Amino acid sequence: MFKLVIFDLDGTLAESKQPLTAEMAALVGRLLAAFRVAVISGGAFSQFLKQVVSQLSVDANLANLYLLPTSGAALYEYSSPSTSFGTNASVWKKIYEERLSEKDKDIIETAMRSAAEETGIINFADKSWGERIEYRGGQVTLSA
Repeated sequence: MFKLVIFDLDGTLAESKQPLTAEMAALVGRLLAAFRVAVISGGAFSQFLKQVVSQLSVDANLANLYLLPTSGAALYEYSSPSTSFGTNASVWKKIYEERLSEKDKDIIETAMRSAAEETGIINFADKSWGERIEYRGGQVTLSA
């Protein structure tokens, strides 16, 4: 029998940066009733609250849900009594979080910017909808 079911978020449980559909939220809720479920994604913790937790039924067994933002560089588990639903970040306990130092972040960002400019993949002068290079604590993300 399974002890844990693990999913990637974007492109698996939901379209990229979109909330779970009602159908998917219901299916995840059914899984949470019987199994531990872990969801991993490159996004920040706040994205999990928007895309996953806020879409689940208020009676979902969040004690069985494990959130792994920033590609697994952090792990959160639900730690609240049943009086508070899980969309509030304060009801999630951070088990661990690996963070890059400022020096490492700067080195990575400089290398990413240089490589993107040299290859012509990204023109940083073009309009963008959000940050092109985003520091998420445990990772530096480049978005075209």
